[in-house]
Amino acid sequence: KCLRRIVDDGHEPAAVITRRRPTDGSLAELAAHLSVPVRAPEHANGSEFVTWLRSLKPDLNISMSYDQILKRPIIESAPLGFINCHAGKLPHYRGRNPINWAIINSETEIGITVHYLDEGIDTGDIVLLRVLPIGWEDYYGSVLNRVRDAFPDLLSEAMRLIGEDRVRRQPQP
Repeated sequence: KCLRRIVDDGHEPAAVITRRRPTDGSLAELAAHLSVPVRAPEHANGSEFVTWLRSLKPDLNISMSYDQILKRPIIESAPLGFINCHAGKLPHYRGRNPINWAIINSETEIGITVHYLDEGIDTGDIVLLRVLPIGWEDYYGSVLNRVRDAFPDLLSEAMRLIGEDRVRRQPQP
């Protein structure tokens, strides 16, 4: 949904990078349909991959549900930075499985956050954060669908703010 929104907003993705295992077949299919190159590197921080990514000259890099910790050379590979979409109300529920933990801990809301990448895990400055409700009848799938449906708008707004140089970066404690 986010890739579709990026294209609908008039942006031209330089590439789509997927996990190796498990990969998202529907994302790769959409990218192929849009004639966007797809790669699934074994080591995203490897010099060969970083060189390839830089050769694309991306303005901004975006991460969502990626399973490798990215290091400075790749984080700094685009002039507007590298942002991540995280299904948690940062700084709470950093790392993997934020939806699971919010439900396990009987939270009544979950955050969706766009933040800049740094070398920590979900520790970079926040670009935007929105809160979505979690009801007593919710389960993992219903919350995941709510998060999935809300992210395209949040990412679109974040990209607009970044492009207009109007982000008010919020450092995390």
